[in-house]
Amino acid sequence: MKPQYKQRMIPASGVNDILVPPLGAAENVVNCRYDDRGGWHANMGTESWWQFPASFTFPSASMDIYFDTPVDSCFQWKPSNSNTIYTFVEQGGRLYYMLGNKGGTNYLSDITVIQDGRHIRKASEIGTQYIHLGKHLLIINGRDKAILFSGDKVWRDFGFIQSTSQPHVNTNNTTYNQASPLQLTGTSIWNNSTSALGLGTADGKVSQYAWRVSYISSTGSESPLSPIEELSWTSADGTFLYSPTMEIPRGPEGTVARRIYRTKNIAVSGELYYFEKQINENSSTWYVSYLPDSFLVQPAPTAFDSSVIDTSYKWGDVWDGRLWLAKDNQIIYSEQGLFEQFGTANFFDFSNLQGGSVTQIVAFYSNLIVFRENAVNIILKTDSGYTMSTINSSIGTKASNSVVSVPNLGIVFMNDSGIWQLSGGLNADTLAIQKISEMIDEELKHRNSTQIHRTVAAYSSQEEIVWWHWADQANAVGNNRGVMLNLIPSKPQWSYFGAIVEDKWTYYNALTTTVDGYFLMGTVPQWNYPNPSYVSGTTKQLGPLQVLSSKATWGQQATIVSSVEDTLTMTVTDGDEVNRIWESAWFNFNDESAKHRVYSVELQIMSKGDTTFDFYYQKDYSYVTSNTTAQKQAKPETVFTKNENSVFGAADPTITKVTHIVNTSVITDENLIHVRYDVNTGLMNQFKFGLKGTSPFHLVSYNILFDTVEMPVLNQSTRLQRGQSR
Repeated sequence: MKPQYKQRMIPASGVNDILVPPLGAAENVVNCRYDDRGGWHANMGTESWWQFPASFTFPSASMDIYFDTPVDSCFQWKPSNSNTIYTFVEQGGRLYYMLGNKGGTNYLSDITVIQDGRHIRKASEIGTQYIHLGKHLLIINGRDKAILFSGDKVWRDFGFIQSTSQPHVNTNNTTYNQASPLQLTGTSIWNNSTSALGLGTADGKVSQYAWRVSYISSTGSESPLSPIEELSWTSADGTFLYSPTMEIPRGPEGTVARRIYRTKNIAVSGELYYFEKQINENSSTWYVSYLPDSFLVQPAPTAFDSSVIDTSYKWGDVWDGRLWLAKDNQIIYSEQGLFEQFGTANFFDFSNLQGGSVTQIVAFYSNLIVFRENAVNIILKTDSGYTMSTINSSIGTKASNSVVSVPNLGIVFMNDSGIWQLSGGLNADTLAIQKISEMIDEELKHRNSTQIHRTVAAYSSQEEIVWWHWADQANAVGNNRGVMLNLIPSKPQWSYFGAIVEDKWTYYNALTTTVDGYFLMGTVPQWNYPNPSYVSGTTKQLGPLQVLSSKATWGQQATIVSSVEDTLTMTVTDGDEVNRIWESAWFNFNDESAKHRVYSVELQIMSKGDTTFDFYYQKDYSYVTSNTTAQKQAKPETVFTKNENSVFGAADPTITKVTHIVNTSVITDENLIHVRYDVNTGLMNQFKFGLKGTSPFHLVSYNILFDTVEMPVLNQSTRLQRGQSR
C-alpha cells in the first residue's frame, strides 16, 4: 500500500503571489475579512447609506446629478462641540450635505446644497479635501474658494483672501453727536483741553496722526492691517483737543469684530501704531478717535503677522496647534491657534529641492510629513522655530489620496512601484520607509498608471483594515479594484475587494470612513453616464453612497417602472449577490522530481448554520477548474437528517424542520467542523483549490490528503545498470 500524507492543519492565510509562497498562502482572497479568532470570514458586502423604500418617485431632472453622476468626494464629520453628524457629498460640481444617517421617501428633502458650479475633479487631480478644525471644517480643492463650514446652514469663505479696506477720517462731520466730554462745535468735534480726552496739542502747533484697521474672524484670526489713513490739523492755542470722526469698513462674512490702530502724535513720537479700540460687531460704520496718546500702550501687529492668501492650496493638516496648507512647491502655516492668520514669513519653499511638487502633508507624532512626487521630507519643531529635512530622496507618491495614517502602523501610501509604510517613533532619526506590497505586486501591475492620481484609500478602526481602491488598465470610468491590508492578525494579511468578481457594483472614486469608523464609499453610478436615458424597465445601482457591511448583496438597485410628467416611479430591490472567494496558492509539495496524487481536501470551518459554497480545484498551472458538488457547513453525521440544526435560508424540502430566522430562532453554538471533499486528481506536479459562494463561510484551516510517486531517473547510468550496451 502506498503511503498517504496529510499537510496537517494548515492555517488559511492571506494573498501572497511571490514565486514560492509559504504554506497556507492564498492566490485570491476576495470580499473576505480576517477573523480575530483565525481564518477568513467570507461575509463582505455593501449597503446603501441612504436606505430607499421599496417604491419611490423622483424627478427625472435631478437624476443626472444625484443618481447618475460620479461622486468626486465624500466625508463625514462631527464638530468637536456637537453630537450632530454631517455627511458631505460632491457630485457634478455640486457640494451638499445631509444630517445624520438617513433613509426614507424623499432623498432631496434631506439635502442642503452648499455650492453649485464647483470645479469637477479630473483623473489627474487630487479633488476636494476635508480638514477638521475643531468646531469648524475646512473644505479645499485648489480651484474654488476655500469653504469654512461651521454647522447646519452656516458656512463662508475661508481666510482673508482680499486686502483690508482703508478707513476714512471725516474732517467736517456735522451729524455725529456724542455725549460729554465730546462736544460738537461748528463742523468738528472738539474736547475741552481740561477733559484729558482728545488728540493732539492745544498749543497752536500742528498735530499729525494715522490710523489702520483690521478684521477679527470667527476663528479668532486677525486680518492684515489696512492701508494708512492720515490726518493733520492745527489747534487753537490753549483751547481744544481734536477728536476725529471716521468711517470704518465692514469686514467680510465671518467677521465678528474690528480693531482700530493709531499712531501717537507723529510730530512727537514717530510712526508707531498702537491698539486703540475693538468694536465687537460688524455692522456700524462710524467711530470717534478720542483717546489721548497716553492711553495707547499695546503695539499693533506688524506687517509680517498676517497676510492675504489665495485659494490654490490643495492639501492641509493641523499640527502643533497650527493649520498647514500646501500647493505645488510651497507650504504655509498659520499662527498658533489662529487657523486663518498666516504670517508673511510662515512658509517653506521646496522649489529648489529635488523631488518634485508637494503631493500631501500629514501630521505624524511630533513631526509633519511632507510627501512629494519623488521624495518624502519632514518638518520638525526646534527651540528656534521649524526646520526641514529629508527622509527619502527617491521614494514619493503622486497618489495624494492614497496616503493614510494608521495607528500602531505608521503612514502608508501607494506609488507607481507599490505600497509603502513610513514608520518610526517620536524621534525623527528613527523614521524609515519600507515596501510592504511584495505579496500583491502582481495584482498591482493591473493598475492604470496614467490614473494613479485617482487612487483613494482609508483606514477603518472598526474593521481594522486599510483599503486602497484604484482603476485598472482597461478602465476609464473610475476606480474599480481594491486591495485591503487586514491588521487584526499579528502579521498583517492581504486580500482583495471589488472588480475581480463584480465589476459593475464596485466603482468607487471616493473613500472615507464614518465618524464611528466604518468605510463609506462614493459610487460611480451606471445609469448610462454620461448620456443618461431613463427608460422604463431600466435597472441600475441606486444611491451615491455605500457602506461596507456583512450583507450578502451589493447595495440596492432601482428599476424604473414609469415616467409621467418628468417624474420617475421606481421599485427598489437588493443588488446582485456578492461572490466571496478564498483560493489557495499553488502547491508543489516541495518535491519537483516526483508526481503527486491528491485524494481529498479536508476543510476546518466555523459552523454557523446551513451555508453552502462551491469547492473547486486545479492542477499543473491549468486554468481549467474541476468542481465538486456543493456541500453544507454542518455536522457530517446530521446533514440531511431530522437532527440537523436550524439553518440560514430554506430548509431541505424532504426534511421536516424549522428554518432559522435571525433574532427569532434558537441556534446552537458555533462549532469547528470538518468538511471533506474527495477529488482524486490523478498524477500531477502542482495543485490548488478554492472556495466560492454567495453565502457567508468561515475558513480556518485545511488538510490535504495525498501520496507521492517517485519517478525513475532516465539517464546513461540507469541504462548501464540494466545491462544495456552503449
